[in-house]
Amino acid sequence: MTDRSVGQSYLSAPVSRSAMRAVAEPLVVPLFVLTLLCSSALLFLVEPMFAKLVLPLLGGTPAVWNTCMVCFQAILLAGYAYGHWSIRWLGIRRQALLQLLVLFIAAVALPVALPRGWEPPAGRNPMLWLLAVLTVGVGAPFFALATQAPVLQRWFASTGHRAGRDPYFLYAASNLGSLAALIAYPTIFEPLMRLADQSNLWSLGYAGLIGLSACCALLAGSAQKAERLLVESIPALRRARWILLAMIPSGLLLGTTTFITTDIAAVPMLWIVPLILYLLSFILVFASRPIIPHRIMVRLQPVLVLWVALLMLGQVGQPVWMVLAVHLACLFVSSMACHGELAADRPSVGRLTDFYLMMSLGGVLGGLFNALAAPLLFQSAAEYPIALIAACALCPRFTPAKPMTGLRERALDVIWPAAAGALAWGMPRAAAAVAGRDAISLPILAMGIAVMFVGAAIPRRGRFVAALAVLFLVAGADAGRGRVQLVRRSFFGIHRVVRNPDGPFNDIYHGTTVHGRQFVDSITGMPAQPTVALTYYARSGPIGQVLTDLPASPGSKRIWVVGLGVGSLAAYADRSTQLTYFEIDPAVRWIAQDSGYFTFLKSAQDRGANVRIVMGDARLTLRQAASRSCDILVVDAFSGDAIPVHLLTRQAMSIYLDKLDRKGILAFHISNMYLDLLPICSALAADAGCVGLYRNDLEVTPAEVAEGKSASQWVVIARDKASLAKLANDPRWRALPSTPAARVWTDDFSNILSVFRWR
Repeated sequence: MTDRSVGQSYLSAPVSRSAMRAVAEPLVVPLFVLTLLCSSALLFLVEPMFAKLVLPLLGGTPAVWNTCMVCFQAILLAGYAYGHWSIRWLGIRRQALLQLLVLFIAAVALPVALPRGWEPPAGRNPMLWLLAVLTVGVGAPFFALATQAPVLQRWFASTGHRAGRDPYFLYAASNLGSLAALIAYPTIFEPLMRLADQSNLWSLGYAGLIGLSACCALLAGSAQKAERLLVESIPALRRARWILLAMIPSGLLLGTTTFITTDIAAVPMLWIVPLILYLLSFILVFASRPIIPHRIMVRLQPVLVLWVALLMLGQVGQPVWMVLAVHLACLFVSSMACHGELAADRPSVGRLTDFYLMMSLGGVLGGLFNALAAPLLFQSAAEYPIALIAACALCPRFTPAKPMTGLRERALDVIWPAAAGALAWGMPRAAAAVAGRDAISLPILAMGIAVMFVGAAIPRRGRFVAALAVLFLVAGADAGRGRVQLVRRSFFGIHRVVRNPDGPFNDIYHGTTVHGRQFVDSITGMPAQPTVALTYYARSGPIGQVLTDLPASPGSKRIWVVGLGVGSLAAYADRSTQLTYFEIDPAVRWIAQDSGYFTFLKSAQDRGANVRIVMGDARLTLRQAASRSCDILVVDAFSGDAIPVHLLTRQAMSIYLDKLDRKGILAFHISNMYLDLLPICSALAADAGCVGLYRNDLEVTPAEVAEGKSASQWVVIARDKASLAKLANDPRWRALPSTPAARVWTDDFSNILSVFRWR
């Protein structure tokens, strides 16, 4: 078989080749390393940058990042396929010319920006629209960059340099550039630069990359003698294993990312942390001298998976640093184990591009399963434990103490998983019956016993994996405090309606955060008392005071609410109320309006209130509304435990004030475990020339908790002090603090690190 990619490598006259080679020899490795570093850095800078451009259009949901990742992985696969086949068909010399042409053509699409006039479909799944925006907006330059890693490594192998026989160390260099970019984005680019400036700087970097690539092409084409590379035969099963070993960490990456961003914030900084660990695993396993022995990662992996299982099934959320550390450590170690297997099984350089193509295909399949297939197949986030189980099944090389033969061993392979399921179902129930509902720690300890029982099977891979699967299946189906009555999943998240075990309530959860509550009749189990708002909306709380004490326009109260939840604020509506909700998630609307588990909206309409729901992102739908047509505007849109960042920018504030009456009130719900949003609201008010107050209703008595109330923090803003006079006389309300150091967030700029609660 003839490899044309090694036989045609002459771009200069024979007279000058020897001299050029002698001069260029010391520069070959540094030049190729620098070019790969630059290429990968640009590739992974544009990912969070473009995702941040899209966020304001789609409500800040974590699914935006997962969809972006799938699109980027698909383009990366296309780039790797191009690199593989173009070198195979054209050889080095002609492929080098084509490669430079591709880089130049893609530059026409710069600077990176959203396509003009594109708006997401209201009330429908926006995934296809988002994929189209990504392809049109950033597809061409991203594809050009995606081709660089396999192409440059293959060029390097053709230079005749002694290191070219095993150029996989360049893959580690490539991932090092990616890692540096991901660290630099939230720490340097995002805090210091507007998005427009980021895009312009990125374009300059791209121009520099074209020059570096041209130098690499010249060195590759001027090699005096190209080595004939061994092209080994690759069995189909070996290719399939490469694909699976790449697919599993990719799925774990998106599963971990969704877990983190659902309950903290859908911002690039937190998306980037799991991706950093994922890339770091590539750097370490493909380094010339691996730093961490592979056997250590293989042994640690099942132990960390069991820790994750205990936290997930035991519903452990605090302390948050510990929970995040365990999940991230499991992602890193599992990635190291799987990618370590890939690195150990890498082929000779003649099959380098083939190897990378299979790895890229696996990454795409993992992303497609998580972002596209899982929401259609599962009502819960089942893709995360499935990936954990698959990682344990495929990767670790367990060494049994005895051969797995004989009737006894086969019987134990069946009995052990069944016993694990029985323990997972029975132990927490027994502990709860003994300790009572208020003793949460004992049921968690009981779940720990079931987890340890599964861990005892680690030396037997098949037995361990089966027991782990049964553990997730049995305990996961019953996870959470209270009885799950309904689960609905959409592009924007997973919503669960749960019967509260501590009182006669129906609760709705997004992730682990309660987003609404209603009394139910203790006998019939049907929703009751629809005029009593609970949780953050109780009458004794801040927003209850705002809606009952503040004046409205003559004749009617015009209340707009960004974020529907279960419609709790409709409890304050009467015949004189015009209540408008702005909601992006069709699943939330169905639960609040048609599921039968919550009746706030229906009861308000029965009382004569004019209630309507406008579907779509609030930023877009509010823009279309008439000016000065609202008395009270409540911003209560949560993604998990965080307000989407794009609703706290100068541009958003301008829209809010335009829609408010001159004496209107703007209310922000800023309760959050992880982010201190008070300085941001204060900066927005000062920037708009408004005044504001805030109330921390954080000390809720046991009696109030029993009645369904939750602690909350609210901010109210108005154009003048007179509009807030009643609240200002209440000592529970305080003036917004002056924040001279706080920089106003805009659609072009936000700095999540500045408001993170580190303690």
